[in-house]
Amino acid sequence: MGPTFKTEKKKMMKVDCQWLSANIENYFCERLSSEELRLTAEHLETCAACHQETQSLKDVDGLIKQLFDHRLVRARSHRLIRRGLALPLTFAGAGVTLAAVLAFALWTPQDTAPPRVAPLSPPPIAQNSNSTHPPGVKEPSTAPVTRLKPDEPQRSVSTPPTTPDVPVPRGAPAFVVIDPAGYSTTLESYRGSVLLFGVWSADRPEAAHNIDRMYQTFGANPKVRVMGVSNRRQERLAGTSFPVVFNNGSRLLGAGDAQFVLVDPAGNVRLRGSLVGNGDAILTKVKGQLDQLGIR
Repeated sequence: MGPTFKTEKKKMMKVDCQWLSANIENYFCERLSSEELRLTAEHLETCAACHQETQSLKDVDGLIKQLFDHRLVRARSHRLIRRGLALPLTFAGAGVTLAAVLAFALWTPQDTAPPRVAPLSPPPIAQNSNSTHPPGVKEPSTAPVTRLKPDEPQRSVSTPPTTPDVPVPRGAPAFVVIDPAGYSTTLESYRGSVLLFGVWSADRPEAAHNIDRMYQTFGANPKVRVMGVSNRRQERLAGTSFPVVFNNGSRLLGAGDAQFVLVDPAGNVRLRGSLVGNGDAILTKVKGQLDQLGIR
């Protein structure tokens, strides 16, 4: 009964296009039995489509074939095919296209050698202070080594590209500024409050930082408006937070670069001075004027 069952099994086995598509991996990796190889050869002789596609795969470079066998074993162990990361081998596409896909899928960055890096030169060996020469023999004189003092790190200050100062025309208004959003205001807009502003520029960072100190000290008071005015379009300096406005063709009440002005609620200039110098002294002057105005 055993031989009869094996004979019936052989008769029932049939190699067609669908079977060959499902077993193409075993065919190229030489894992088919002798009977399966015989039936596959018979099918390839009678099916022109399967013969053409199989022949195109045989033309793939030998190295790719070896990698193909190696990576397919790894793919099955990691279940890449079930997760959709491996493309099923079918005969729907042309042989050349499938070969290109296989070459791309089998390549990984680990197959490429890393770039060679030139070794760093070893640092010079320091000479031992203990002399190794015999007594009575002078050591060769060496020129003294001059050690340069490393440059001290400079404070990083943002100095973005700036535009030239806007010239003030003859007969210009006393005070007109414009904010970054494009809204223009005049001195009348600040009536009822103390206006404290300073003129700053990127090339005078000390003035900008002293304006920021005034803003941090008096800006929280709702009766005091503190701002920094620039005569050109530029971004604020790093480390500052005071409101930035730009001169809109006005005289800025006569204030020049690196100077500050304090205007009382009636619109009168009560204090002006330089923003270059001791920041504590500047704050003391401003506080004294605010005390006189009854603003605390």
